[in-house]
Amino acid sequence: FQSVTTFCQERQLAIQALPASRIYQEQDLNILHNLIQVQGAFIPMVQLIYALEQEQHLGRVVSVDFGTKRNPRSRQEELTATIYLQNIQNQPSTTTD
Repeated sequence: FQSVTTFCQERQLAIQALPASRIYQEQDLNILHNLIQVQGAFIPMVQLIYALEQEQHLGRVVSVDFGTKRNPRSRQEELTATIYLQNIQNQPSTTTD
């Protein structure tokens, strides 16, 4: 997710969370769930969502949760977005001879 970091730096978005992918296995598929949480202005967040799915093809955006929090130090509202990406991959087949 180096591209996410670069994108956020260029558009002045602060990355709040970028944990490792969660992998679920179902039959012959691997389902990867990725969470990205950023803070900043609305338009750059929407641009990030578009870039993730349509330009960089890093996965399918399955959900986005926008929210605001009051910063106790600055006493201003801060916008955050939690982006959920999903990838579905075929598991490599194991053949036994």
